[in-house]
Amino acid sequence: MNGRPLVSIVIIFLDEEQFLEEAIGSVLAQSYGHWQLLLVDDGSTDRSTRIARDYAAAHPGRIEYAEHPGHCQRGTGPSRQLGFELSRGEYLAYLDGDDLWEPGKLAVQVELLEAHPELAMTYGRTLVWHGWRQEAGQPADYLKALGVGPGQTFAPPQLLTVLLANEFACPGCGSVLMRRQAVQQVGGFEPEFAGQYEDMVLYAKLLLRYPAFVEEATHSRYRQHEGNSWIADRRRAGWYPEWLTPSRGRYLDWVAGHLAQHPDKVTRELAAALEDALRPYRHPLRFAAVRSYHLGRYYLRRAARSLVEKPARRGGN
Repeated sequence: MNGRPLVSIVIIFLDEEQFLEEAIGSVLAQSYGHWQLLLVDDGSTDRSTRIARDYAAAHPGRIEYAEHPGHCQRGTGPSRQLGFELSRGEYLAYLDGDDLWEPGKLAVQVELLEAHPELAMTYGRTLVWHGWRQEAGQPADYLKALGVGPGQTFAPPQLLTVLLANEFACPGCGSVLMRRQAVQQVGGFEPEFAGQYEDMVLYAKLLLRYPAFVEEATHSRYRQHEGNSWIADRRRAGWYPEWLTPSRGRYLDWVAGHLAQHPDKVTRELAAALEDALRPYRHPLRFAAVRSYHLGRYYLRRAARSLVEKPARRGGN
């Protein structure tokens, strides 16, 4: 291990007793072994606290348990920031307590960032993972869209422009490896984002200033279940997943304020992407009316097509 850069891995969790051991196991199974693991407890009330403490006791000096004062719940942004503040590694990786890494993730990504010191981060594909249930009738697994051609380095702010234009192309948290110094220079996570988009806020800060590499390889599995924070966020919003959500609106407002502080880094394309993303939130009634109009036209065309294509009835019956 001598001479190999240390990777600080942060797993934040809240009541993940069903999945936490599997997540930790995917870290222990990494082919790259020079890492520290920080288990950050966001106020769990189930067995996951005991599970994390037991792993830390079994791997002293390598796995550490951390929590907020008074074992309180602070949310995702403060929990990720706590892990960052306790980290010692040259590189920084996050894995949620219900997700998994593929065994070669760290080996591939550390080698890439070591070979390209100009890069602040790299990420690959994420498997949207329904099949963990092994039950009949589950949706098929699929790879999350990247939004760009993989195997390329993107200069700032190209990737941020893409991510503002296409929310579904955002990197899966478990697929990312970041250079810790770059995270330090942009100020880490924003504590006001305690539920959703805390990772996207950090990526926005990084991608505005630094180049990043997008990989072809799949490094993580994003487990789908009813307790999944993204699914829960959409459910609370009361809209369909592809519609507006208050959490994304707050994220876009934050990005607008951040870009206003760095006008020299804003390209015409980036400004246009942000304006397009914000428009539905600035004019929600107009957005709903236009969407209803286009959906109505779509279903009318489908109905008309089915009438035209319906086979003629034969005979006199």
